[in-house]
Amino acid sequence: MDWVREWWGVIAFGIAGALTVLGWAIRKGLASKEDLEKVEKALLSKLTTTNSEMATLGSRTLLIENELKHLPSSDDISELRAEISGLSGKMSGVAQEQSAQRATLSRIEDHLLANRGRA
Repeated sequence: MDWVREWWGVIAFGIAGALTVLGWAIRKGLASKEDLEKVEKALLSKLTTTNSEMATLGSRTLLIENELKHLPSSDDISELRAEISGLSGKMSGVAQEQSAQRATLSRIEDHLLANRGRA
């Protein structure tokens, strides 16, 4: 332990120098005030842009929602399908009735043409 007493000044100077170099290295690794201000400005600009884009998207969403209110719902479409099916059945009945009327008119026409000269 005698060597520590002899070299105490050199050891203290070495430790102080090492701490100084270590502090300088850490300081260089940390961000400076200017760097932080640059990052803050960039983030603020990005935030402003994002807020503007969000406002635009909000207004577009409202427009879409308003347009969707006017479109028929799935229940409305189901009702339309049911009504169309009903109309299809009625049209089938009308077609059969029309066919019967056509046959009757054809018989009347044939009868009138056959008896044209007798009256």
